[in-house]
Amino acid sequence: MLRQLKVAEGETLLILGAGGSVGTIATQLAIRQGLKVIGVVGPRDEALIRGFGATPVLYDGNLLSDVRKVTDRVDVTFDAAGKGGLEEAITLTGGTDRVITLADEHATELGVRLSAPTPERAPDAVEIGMKLLAAGQLRLRSQQSLPMSAAAEAHRLLEEGKIHQSAPDDRPRATIQSSSSEIA
Repeated sequence: MLRQLKVAEGETLLILGAGGSVGTIATQLAIRQGLKVIGVVGPRDEALIRGFGATPVLYDGNLLSDVRKVTDRVDVTFDAAGKGGLEEAITLTGGTDRVITLADEHATELGVRLSAPTPERAPDAVEIGMKLLAAGQLRLRSQQSLPMSAAAEAHRLLEEGKIHQSAPDDRPRATIQSSSSEIA
């Protein structure tokens, strides 16, 4: 994704959904490349993103003004969540040329490219990621898998704020992403 956006050291990158699995990886990789990162997150991920060296901005309905409080320019935007804020991000970035999303269903209507994670775009990405993980230079959210028979327990944990999100996969299990305090 960073290659698709043709980022350069010193640029400012806005990441929508910086607290999610993809967003935390993108945040760390961008910081390693010398970018200033503004991560849009929920309250439980504010400390996590700050700990990576990014500037957190909370999702609160005032994205334009909140981002403008911390920077006077955004060079590139990566939407890792697809859950809103893309129109404001286009405004902050000054157009759609350097805005990319993973999942916003309105992206094409807005003129924003969808990122396609294909091996030919970054043939060395897995190798680089694995080396960084092995060296302790990349942190991932811990994952927990519960059988569907424990759906009530997953919802209890979600309601208590002890997990980040709940998402069933194609097997009869529910995968939950642990809270920001539980980074592997």
